[in-house]
Amino acid sequence: MRRKLGGLALMAALLLLTGCSGELVLDLYVQDVLDVVRGEEEYLFTTATVVMELPSDEYAQQLQGLLAGSFRGAKNFRKGSGGGYFSRFLMDVQVPVILYDPSPSLQWGEDLLALSLLPREEGLAAFGLMLNTAGIEGLFKSLSDETFLFLDSDDLSFTLRIINDLRQPVSIYLQGVYANGRPLPYAEVLTLERREAVEIKPSDVSRDYAYQQGAVLLGALQPVD
Repeated sequence: MRRKLGGLALMAALLLLTGCSGELVLDLYVQDVLDVVRGEEEYLFTTATVVMELPSDEYAQQLQGLLAGSFRGAKNFRKGSGGGYFSRFLMDVQVPVILYDPSPSLQWGEDLLALSLLPREEGLAAFGLMLNTAGIEGLFKSLSDETFLFLDSDDLSFTLRIINDLRQPVSIYLQGVYANGRPLPYAEVLTLERREAVEIKPSDVSRDYAYQQGAVLLGALQPVD
């Protein structure tokens, strides 16, 4: 019995030492992409959900305050299911959808991330992520200071859901990402019919590149005539 109790205590200590993990699930609508790349809108905002897994519920209040102070339009903080030994918390936020800006001064201000778009030839619109690395690291530090939990770039992941809200099919050009859980090491074209969606997860290489360089392109899309 003492050995079992000692093992449980050790497991609890290890869980606390492992820190936490985070994911951002972002929605990107095709019509929004076209409006921005065609200049009909200077920028737009889309919905994203921040998902955090913590080893204890006791830090929920601090987490809610940190997320509310770090993202636009933060609301609907709630506890989710799953997570195993960890507690999963979610919060809905707003993320800018803007044209890609390679300059060091980010036109989107203090936002921690943005969905970036880049017009290409023949009606293609490239899409990707822009990350405010300094701002994200500031959030990591605040989390550590207030909860004694640790989070770094390796614990952060992204999921981008592209949703076809047009009345026509859309071609999605992808490479080096996961699409609906399937790895795409080589260039591949997917077709989204009306009201269909594809879930894209960047590889670790793409995530780390965005974190170090501030931006990464993940693919391109084009309406099918």
